[in-house]
Amino acid sequence: MRRVAKVVSRHFRVKQHLKSQNIIGEIDGDLIVEFTINDDMEILPLVQMWMPHLKIIEPQRLHERVLANIEKYHI
Repeated sequence: MRRVAKVVSRHFRVKQHLKSQNIIGEIDGDLIVEFTINDDMEILPLVQMWMPHLKIIEPQRLHERVLANIEKYHI
């Protein structure tokens, strides 16, 4: 599941970024969006494209992988 910030939520309402995209709720104007993927590389480019407006809620391992990528390129 991903949390999409209110400022970019309209982009996820009008366009399905992956075939498995499913809006499952809303919290304070932010969308809660679910994707079903077979491989992390299906979602990582999308997450990185929308950073910092998209936050991974679960799975934790994917969240940690994104953080590791940020640290790797921050050097």
